Amino acid sequence: MNTTRTLCAVLTFLFLAFTLTGLIGCAAPRETAPTPEGTETVPEDPSEAEEANVMIPEETAAAAEEAEPAAVRFGYEHNALLIDEGQCGDSVYWQFYEDGRLAVFGEGPMWDYKPTGRGKEVTAPWEVYKDGLASLELCEGVTSVGNYAFAACGGFTGSLTLPSTLKSIGNEAFSYCSGFTGSLTIPDGVEEIQASAFNKCTGIEGSLTLPSSLKKIGMMAFNRCTGFTGSLTIPDGTEEIGMWAFMECRGFAGELTIPDSVTDIGHGAFEECVGLSGNLTIGSGVKTIKDHAFSGCRGVTRVTVGEHVEKLESCAFQNCTALEDMYFYGSAPEMHHDAFLGSRQRIVIHYPAGGFGWTDPWNGFETEEFEP
Repeated sequence: MNTTRTLCAVLTFLFLAFTLTGLIGCAAPRETAPTPEGTETVPEDPSEAEEANVMIPEETAAAAEEAEPAAVRFGYEHNALLIDEGQCGDSVYWQFYEDGRLAVFGEGPMWDYKPTGRGKEVTAPWEVYKDGLASLELCEGVTSVGNYAFAACGGFTGSLTLPSTLKSIGNEAFSYCSGFTGSLTIPDGVEEIQASAFNKCTGIEGSLTLPSSLKKIGMMAFNRCTGFTGSLTIPDGTEEIGMWAFMECRGFAGELTIPDSVTDIGHGAFEECVGLSGNLTIGSGVKTIKDHAFSGCRGVTRVTVGEHVEKLESCAFQNCTALEDMYFYGSAPEMHHDAFLGSRQRIVIHYPAGGFGWTDPWNGFETEEFEP
């Protein structure tokens, strides 16, 4: 009996001892492994890392930048409710606001878009908001406007301001944007205005200013922009004017000079520019005046043609009803029989003394020799 009591007491004592030891071990503070000498601990919050002057791994920094909203990163603000946003270039972004503002900001070129095949609908991400678009803001840093980017966005109003960083304007970028008003300035740095870029922007009603950097004006670039006013200046350095580039730009007035740098004037390039008047000068870089190039320029009274022109195509000066004098500075060009169809019956052709191939009359026109 005594032996049994003693054994029970011993077991009870051992149980209590082990229990107390476990409690003491759980309560003891956990030791941390020492930081190896010469290394630093990177804080979890990157802002703490900056304060501690700790180097953040490149991957961590890139991830932090990705997480930052694009508008914050590029400093864009607009005081209206944001409806939608997205990306429209490798580093270019868009935002659409409740008041109809479409903002495009970032750095570099926009992506190109294309027609969907359903009317004038295109693949641009803001297509679904087209009926609600009211204004467009293209911010500094954007270097190109993509193909079809804003095609048929007729709801845009006010003047169109292009950023000084712009280098190119894509095919049909603003075609059928009939709501834009005021003058239009293409910033210096733009080398090419592609086909139909401003086709039928009929609301623009002021002057057109083209940059000295311009090399090419694409086919139908300003076709039927009927509201342009004032004189039209083609910058020296421009090399190509595409077919129908300024067709039916009826509001341009005054004289027009095509600089020597231009080597190609496309078919119908200035057809029905009825407001042009006085002298039309075609530089020495042009070899062929193509069909309908100046057809319907009813106010032009005198044309001066550079020394390298070799050919006048069909209807080149059709219905130039005020034309009285043509001055050629080179040899007699090949001429289509209806180059002057519908123009005045009596046009005097002036040719340089010693010029080759000239006769009197020449192709039925009276001629006069002059000293260049």
